[in-house]
Amino acid sequence: MVSQRANQRPANAVRISGRRLCRGCHCWATRTGHLDDYPRATRRAIDVAEDHAHLHEHGLTDQEIARRLGMKLDSLHRALYRARTYESATA
Repeated sequence: MVSQRANQRPANAVRISGRRLCRGCHCWATRTGHLDDYPRATRRAIDVAEDHAHLHEHGLTDQEIARRLGMKLDSLHRALYRARTYESATA
């Protein structure tokens, strides 16, 4: 008889959502220099802010920009806030 839990992920296999790797694979990729082989699952806030600035110069509203970037309006605003916070912390 097959266990009902046979297809579940082990409890110690914690996902690191940034690159969709489990903790062990993320540690291995970092240690061996292969982390760049696994692309990020999300966009950096600074990249979103640059795209926003470019599209805003062409007269698009935040709603249109969010739609064009494939994100919700609230997500766009959070990314812009994170980018501003990062810029002020590094300045």
